[in-house]
Amino acid sequence: MIALETRPQSWELREPFATARDCLTHVQVLQVELTGRGGARGRAEAAGVDYSGETPASMAAQLAGIQARLHDELTGEELLELLPAGGARNALDCALWDLRAKETGVSAAATAGFQVLHPVTTAFTIGLGSESDTRRRARAAEQALGVELIEQPVARAQDESLDGLAAGVPLAADESCTDRRSLQALAGRYQYINIKLDKCGGLTEALALRTEALRRGFGLMVGNMCGSSLAMAPAFLIAQQCRYVDLDGPLLQRLDYSPAIRFEHGLMHAPRRELWG
Repeated sequence: MIALETRPQSWELREPFATARDCLTHVQVLQVELTGRGGARGRAEAAGVDYSGETPASMAAQLAGIQARLHDELTGEELLELLPAGGARNALDCALWDLRAKETGVSAAATAGFQVLHPVTTAFTIGLGSESDTRRRARAAEQALGVELIEQPVARAQDESLDGLAAGVPLAADESCTDRRSLQALAGRYQYINIKLDKCGGLTEALALRTEALRRGFGLMVGNMCGSSLAMAPAFLIAQQCRYVDLDGPLLQRLDYSPAIRFEHGLMHAPRRELWG
């Protein structure tokens, strides 16, 4: 039997982060730790999908409901049947990937088909604010001018309004893209999808979503729902094949795990295995 432990965690942000939905001073996440045979431990972190009503408490309740069904041979594919897409499955799935890596000595990257992990360039998110404040943050971040991609220009339920639109800039589906089942409705309306592990429910589904999206001709972006280096580490594997990477969550926080993922002038390096995988 795999032992499961959940812990809520609050990460303080460097400064308030405003979005179209709210203004955050802290990021509330759920940490999950699994203990397997021989005492090996795997861990992960999920923020959940806030606009779907997920909270650390709701995710912990979901996991408590299936705790008795966690067994020593559990696989990520089984989790797709145990839990719906969302933060709870993400935390459990990524902790399982870490656990298997610690048990076998084979890295999560190698298991996922990546023999070498390359640094990637990540976007840096600037929250909503006054014009003067936004200009200040942009200057501090030294961003180049120009628009390359527009994310989710319409609400989730209004994707059909994009039919026939000849956009001069590629469009990326964010909230409208959850897991593989959402791709059919996005075809012809979006050119890219934004894969977020909290939305699709873990690395196992994210890898499958990546493969199916490429087969259908979509370009790839990987994003995050905020969180620490532990939350970004599994997504770094997906970033290896993405044109656009937005995994800047740790840069918005005052504190992080140790060893943290290393960021240098927008360049994001591979997580150390002591952290995850």
